[in-house]
Amino acid sequence: MRMIAPTQQPKRPPRSNDGRYVLVPRPADPRTAKARSLAFRRSVLGSLVLASVSTAFLALLRGGDMLEVHLLADGCLLFYVAILFETKRRADERTEKVRPLRPVRHSVAEPRERWLMSASGERSR
Repeated sequence: MRMIAPTQQPKRPPRSNDGRYVLVPRPADPRTAKARSLAFRRSVLGSLVLASVSTAFLALLRGGDMLEVHLLADGCLLFYVAILFETKRRADERTEKVRPLRPVRHSVAEPRERWLMSASGERSR
């Protein structure tokens, strides 16, 4: 039986200062995540522009099949720019439509108790 199941108990995962088990990393700051995604998008865009320019230069020198490679690189660049514009449009639309909820404030005229309407339209408490 010792070969099937070990007799020693497995070690517990390390605990954090507030007594919870540390299983997942703490959530990142949203500003840091946004800056990281913007840096990644810039690097991808720069790489595509570099690929497009270098394949254009090679297509001018060699011609032939390199022209097809250049057109493919240009297509990838245009597709990525279209995706960036769509992402920007959606982010602007989200900030325009989504607003944080305000806490409900009760007026002096209406007490905090809620009035319930029955099916016949009568108010009851």
